[in-house]
Amino acid sequence: MKRILLLVLIIVLGVPQIVPQIIYQDKPHSYYFSSPVEPNIAYLPAILDSTYYYTRDSDTSNWTLNDRRVFRYDRSGNLLTAEIPYYFPCDFRCQRNTIGEYIYNANGDLKQLIFSWWEHSTNGWERDEIRKYTYDESENVKGEIRYQCYFEPDTIIMGKSDSIVFKYNLKENITEIVHYIWDSEWEIHGREINKYDAKGNQTEHISYCWNSEIIDWEKEDQWVSKFDINGNETEHIKYRNSDSIGYRREVNIYDANGNRAESFEYSWKSDINDWESQRRLIYNYDIKGNLIESLIYYPRSGLIEWRLESRTVYLYDNNGNMDGKFDYDWDFEKDEWILKSRFEAYWSELATSLNIINENLKCLIYPNPTNNFLTVETDNLETLTTEIYSLNGNRLFYEEMEGPIFNIDLYSFQKGIYFIKIRSRDYVRMEKIIKL
Repeated sequence: MKRILLLVLIIVLGVPQIVPQIIYQDKPHSYYFSSPVEPNIAYLPAILDSTYYYTRDSDTSNWTLNDRRVFRYDRSGNLLTAEIPYYFPCDFRCQRNTIGEYIYNANGDLKQLIFSWWEHSTNGWERDEIRKYTYDESENVKGEIRYQCYFEPDTIIMGKSDSIVFKYNLKENITEIVHYIWDSEWEIHGREINKYDAKGNQTEHISYCWNSEIIDWEKEDQWVSKFDINGNETEHIKYRNSDSIGYRREVNIYDANGNRAESFEYSWKSDINDWESQRRLIYNYDIKGNLIESLIYYPRSGLIEWRLESRTVYLYDNNGNMDGKFDYDWDFEKDEWILKSRFEAYWSELATSLNIINENLKCLIYPNPTNNFLTVETDNLETLTTEIYSLNGNRLFYEEMEGPIFNIDLYSFQKGIYFIKIRSRDYVRMEKIIKL
């Protein structure tokens, strides 16, 4: 019962400041839209209005706007369009805007995602790619087919490009992803295998590529994770091909509230046959559990000690939405922090108050925050569909409930922030909940 909502990879951080001069400058980075379940995607609830990313010239103190992203939603909070700039790495001067249009089925699942890019010669949008999704009876995404658009005079030709098929276990965790490419027929191309522990934590991920010469799978990469009894990830190791030792390792330490307090990053050194420290990160939180500062330390050469070199500060609005982030580097010559970049995020009224959704269905959700059980009390006596989503958009809970009072057991949930969505035949209510 995990419905996957495909949203856009966005990090919404920044700090509101007066910008003395805006210089528009293309940067050598690229952006792409990914599959709904690829591990490198980040999901956000449909509440974000726009984001801006700036870098600062340390000599002139001028800010350069490098990235702007704008989003539009319907009255239920579903993402309708996302306009995002795309920078070509091969030509820093060449930029195009890309827009994604989201179309949903009657159940609210993403049915089609249409990408178009801005053609300056015609001063209009031209369709580039279409992705279509199918779902199983539990509303898990079952397949994705991508179509590439080709242009001929007065005609748009839509040709198959590639497809992805998803498989699930009984707990509806994704256990296998198979990739195909189209070449007059579907040809198998790649495969991903996921493994989970009894609590549903993902403990392993393996990627394979199909080798047509040996007619077998070849392992490309792998990672494994370990968790504590509270479901916090304590260790993460990445492997290449058939490597049995690994090349990257991360160890995490958590505080009494379940917040990640410290992380250590290592790389494997074959000459010493051991892990070598690369970075140490320390995280600080406010009384609400919001991350407000991260500090990055690097080991000093030849010395068994850490040196603080980078710092990131996070800001939040009154509703708990992260609306700012600014990054500093330590200048050892000037002996001071130098601000190098910032993000700004702006949230719509739907994002901060959810008034459009919440005015219709009257219900009381308590206690919030909660340790285990969540109680829902409503004056609506009909059957209510209750769903709980993680911040990355994964549906973790689904059940048909009968009013006026019912309880939800959150014992198996990890500590953190979630969204609960309660639907009747005519109304919808959504709220943020916190598991302690």
